[in-house]
Amino acid sequence: MTPRSALLAALAGALAIGAACSRPSAGSPDGPSIRLTLPPDGAERAFIEVVGLSSDDLHALSAARRSTEQWTSLLRVSVGDDAPPMLGTYSVTRSAIRFTPAFPLDPGRQYEARVDLASLPHSDGHGPRSGMILTTVSRPALATTPSTVMAPVYPSADVLPENHLPFYLQFSGPTDLPAGLDHVHLLDAHARKEKAPFLPPHATL
Repeated sequence: MTPRSALLAALAGALAIGAACSRPSAGSPDGPSIRLTLPPDGAERAFIEVVGLSSDDLHALSAARRSTEQWTSLLRVSVGDDAPPMLGTYSVTRSAIRFTPAFPLDPGRQYEARVDLASLPHSDGHGPRSGMILTTVSRPALATTPSTVMAPVYPSADVLPENHLPFYLQFSGPTDLPAGLDHVHLLDAHARKEKAPFLPPHATL
């Protein structure tokens, strides 16, 4: 190899290295996504993360001083589309944007998580992006058994006089009268609920 060829080869190698170093680091090939993480030991709260962003995006977010409104415009978590955003804290890890709710998530309840990519910093030099990621996340529901159930109802005959007034409902355990009465219904012959068939609690005849 002549000195001129060696010099050209060295320059080409240096240019290739420089281009590789200046190329923005890519995120996930499938793009950003949202996931719910449940700590295995239960000592920490569940949190919601946006993964699949490039390291340049994460670095730009970490370096910026964003207000709560700006974070919410990027990642919004709520109990429904019309509900206000949940309270919590935002942070940037080495691989994700993390939202930790101020209060524990209710087991079995659906939460809506939305990411607006247009709210990301313009870290790649290509201007603003567009697109919305929307998903629902939830903690597993707890298996519950009713602590109090309906026991016999008196009178227990199949046919009663039309003007019969008192009914006696017996429960297997203590229950609050106003709240319990909301779950007791009187049906007519067509299985339709009668309107206000019971006297108000503590009323006397």
